[in-house]
Amino acid sequence: MARIVTLAAAQGVEFDCEWRVATAEGTPPRWLLCRGRPIPGSDGHAERYIGIVVDISSRKETEEALRRSQLILRHAQSMAKVRSWIADLETGIFTNNGDGDLLPNPNQRQIAEATLFQAIHPDDFPWVKAAWRAAQDGGP
Repeated sequence: MARIVTLAAAQGVEFDCEWRVATAEGTPPRWLLCRGRPIPGSDGHAERYIGIVVDISSRKETEEALRRSQLILRHAQSMAKVRSWIADLETGIFTNNGDGDLLPNPNQRQIAEATLFQAIHPDDFPWVKAAWRAAQDGGP
């Protein structure tokens, strides 16, 4: 952290850094976020800094829990040979969220609505199209 602050001060720029702080034995370290902004002196160069230090430990724990959850999901989907998609309701673009094939081209990560609908079996098309339109309209 000292290197970041020293470098920012030499250049007169803002800085933003995160680091862990050792705590009492038996307790996990805390994560801190420090942000600083230079205050220019009469010559226009940074004369001092104003900044904040915030405990972001809960955010870091949440991020780590999310990473673990995403990893478990990827493994479960891979074992079950299922895929998940993220659909952009405005653009009609579907993004494959994981490993594996994406219809109709296994190397594609994104597919347009019209292309995807061409790959849907004709017997399933009416209900899939109705569900997609309902989602676009904000319905269930």
